[in-house]
Amino acid sequence: MPRPLQLRHYRYTALTSFGPHFVRAGAALRAAYHPVTFIGLLILLVGVVNLCSVPPRQRVERATVTLETIALADEPPVELEVVLVGDAGATNTRLVELPASPDAALRLTGLLAALREVMREDGRWPPELPAPQLFLLERRGVTVAVLNFSLAQRPTVTISQEHQLYASLAATLQRHGVGEMRILINGHPSPVFINHLALRRSLD
Repeated sequence: MPRPLQLRHYRYTALTSFGPHFVRAGAALRAAYHPVTFIGLLILLVGVVNLCSVPPRQRVERATVTLETIALADEPPVELEVVLVGDAGATNTRLVELPASPDAALRLTGLLAALREVMREDGRWPPELPAPQLFLLERRGVTVAVLNFSLAQRPTVTISQEHQLYASLAATLQRHGVGEMRILINGHPSPVFINHLALRRSLD
């Protein structure tokens, strides 16, 4: 008879010792089935599914596009006047044919390149002097043409040649609506045009 009592005591002791674990497990299961916890787990599951289903991001490559000035095939060439200023201020005009362009700066740039060719034929434009780049500005309602000459070295000209060259540039631009002219040498203001003629240093 003492032996069964010992067995019952053992069973009771075992159940008592494992009791707290069963209590904690039950509390964990009740917490897992709590509505707030269930909704949180559902949101987490949906997020994981969406993350796995997103396709890999494609790499975007940059493209470099080069823009070029293209003459309009449907537009006929236009005839424009260049003004040649000679000794003692005498002037005469020549008609030159240029591609049509709606851009005034491009049109005037081509016009001055044509003026250079005409004056080179007469020996009044030194071959070392290139045609200028041209930019247009508006100052107090006046159109200002800024001419930039790129020079490796300054050509040799007489005072008379330099005056005629400067006057021909100014008169040609004025004929086509330009109010004032400013000159840069290699992108900077210069005290003289080529060698002799003094210039305004400011663009204002």
